Amino acid sequence: MNIFKIKNSSLEMDLSSGKLTSLVLESKLSHRTIKLINSYHENFFLSGSFLMYPWVNRLSTDKIEFEEKNFLIDPILKDETGKPIHGLYFRTTRVIQGDIQISEEFIEVIIRPEKFHPEFPEFIEKYILKTNSIEVELEFSNRTDNSQYFSVGFHPYIQLENSIENIVILSNLTHSIRLEESLLPKRKDMEELKNLFPIELGKKQLDHSFYSENKNVFVKLIDKISGDSVLFESLEKEIPLNYFQFYTPPDRTSIAIEPMSSVGDVFANPISKPIKLLPKETKSCGFKITLE
Repeated sequence: MNIFKIKNSSLEMDLSSGKLTSLVLESKLSHRTIKLINSYHENFFLSGSFLMYPWVNRLSTDKIEFEEKNFLIDPILKDETGKPIHGLYFRTTRVIQGDIQISEEFIEVIIRPEKFHPEFPEFIEKYILKTNSIEVELEFSNRTDNSQYFSVGFHPYIQLENSIENIVILSNLTHSIRLEESLLPKRKDMEELKNLFPIELGKKQLDHSFYSENKNVFVKLIDKISGDSVLFESLEKEIPLNYFQFYTPPDRTSIAIEPMSSVGDVFANPISKPIKLLPKETKSCGFKITLE
């Protein structure tokens, strides 16, 4: 494990699996520390924060047919229904790139995979830990002579001190995207939200996808008992993360808030298109988590 600390906050990574295993932040208001991510779960998919790339959530097939691209992704992980899931890098070894930057205000660490899939852009992950927040930035580089296509997202499971039944969700997300029973998005089925937020979580079971027309997307979780709140914000980069998936796992001990650049099945669904990188082009995206 690699552990990075600044004052009362800390970030722990397992580079052998590319997973963020623990995140502790200090509240801006109460100055209490809360472990927002605690990734020691026997089920990897319920274990915290990992990267979804070069696609998010599920694909309808492992055969990519988009624009001039036509190839089979192999090997690939599939869910119980046979759908490719969560991309290629959510559980692969990372290495630290360059020197770790340390100051009184922040720690910055950059990691990258040991190897890359040749059909998709190479990338680095930058984590900037401050006392009350963490910023996650990704930079993608097309080092080939052909265009490359992808979508990207993160899959953090957030825990607060009290039961998630006490959480209220606020957001400026503007549209909902209906999902099929297989959890693939329905084609062209997006509707504008009316009075969805705030959501009183209570006993609700969420596995829902949303979209925002806003440039600055936010999702805020408020603990009604403690008054603590966790704010997710998309950073203004070339790649907007203006799609979000909410998910409540069966054990109800956490809630997944997933910022993404697209819906699932991105190479086949017209609701959103993959990001395009021209030869030798670089683009970035990012989001921020703040304990208020």
